[in-house]
Amino acid sequence: MMMDTIAKNLSEWPIRVDIELLKSIQNDLVQAKISNCSLANELWYLKQFMLIRMNYVEIFNMLQNKQYSEAWSSLADLENTIIMIKDTFEIPQIYHIDYILEYIHKIQKFYPYKFFTSREEIIKEMKCGICGAVVNPAKSCGHEAGRVYCGVLCAYEITKLDLISLAVVENPYDKYAVLKLSDKEHNYDLLDFLMNGLSDAFEEWDYIEKQVPKPEFKNAFMNKPCPCGSNKKYKHCCYGKEYTLMPHIEVIIKNPKKKLGDNIIISNGLWKDKE
Repeated sequence: MMMDTIAKNLSEWPIRVDIELLKSIQNDLVQAKISNCSLANELWYLKQFMLIRMNYVEIFNMLQNKQYSEAWSSLADLENTIIMIKDTFEIPQIYHIDYILEYIHKIQKFYPYKFFTSREEIIKEMKCGICGAVVNPAKSCGHEAGRVYCGVLCAYEITKLDLISLAVVENPYDKYAVLKLSDKEHNYDLLDFLMNGLSDAFEEWDYIEKQVPKPEFKNAFMNKPCPCGSNKKYKHCCYGKEYTLMPHIEVIIKNPKKKLGDNIIISNGLWKDKE
C-alpha cells in the first residue's frame, strides 16, 4: 500500500510535495536496511525523487528572495543528483524528474554566469563510502560509485590528488567555480524579470531568444542617413550588419498567475558596477 501511495504522489500533476509521506519513506527505509536490501534500494530512489521535488521548491524560494548565488550552487547540486540517478536507474517519465531537470537548465540560462575556473587534477587515492577501503584508479573494492547498496549510496571520498592546472572556461561540467571580478558584480536583470513573473515553482513557462535592432537602428530608413553618423545612406552603410543587433529574450508563461508586464527583456550585459 505504501508503494502505491508513493507512486501516486510522484505521478500527480500539478506536482505536490508531501512532507509526511517523505517521513514515512525514511522510516520504512531504516527498517528495510535491516531485513530487505532490495526494498531498501527501491525506497532510497523513491526518497530521492521526493527530495528532488522538495529541493526544487526550496531553490525557487531562494530565487524569489533574490538569493541568486546560493540558488546557483543548489541548482548545480540538484542537477548533478538527477544526472547521477539517471545513470543508474530508469526513472519513470510520470515522476516528472525530467521536467525538473529541464527547468533547472532553463533557469540557469537566465544567469549572467558565463566564465568559470576549471581545474585539471590527477586523483591518486580515494576512500569507499560503503566499506571504507582505500581505492585508486587501478585498485577497486568492488563497490561502484553512484550505485546504491542496501539503501546506501556509494560515494568515493578523494583523499589524495595532484592539482595540475587551473583554467578559465565556458560551460564547464563543474558549475560551482563562478568567476567574479573585484570591481564589478553580476547583472541579475534577466533573473529579476523572470522571477517577477512567476509565483509557483511548478508554473510552466518557456523563453525565445532573438536578435533585435538596437534602439538607434530600430526605425532606420534605407534611403535616409545612417544612424551611425557616417552621412551615408543606411542601405549603403550599416544595414544588415551584425553590430546593429542586440539580444533579447521573450518569456512565455503558460497560465500566468500575475501580470508580467512587457514580456520582452533586453539583456544589459553580464556585469555592472558595484553599488
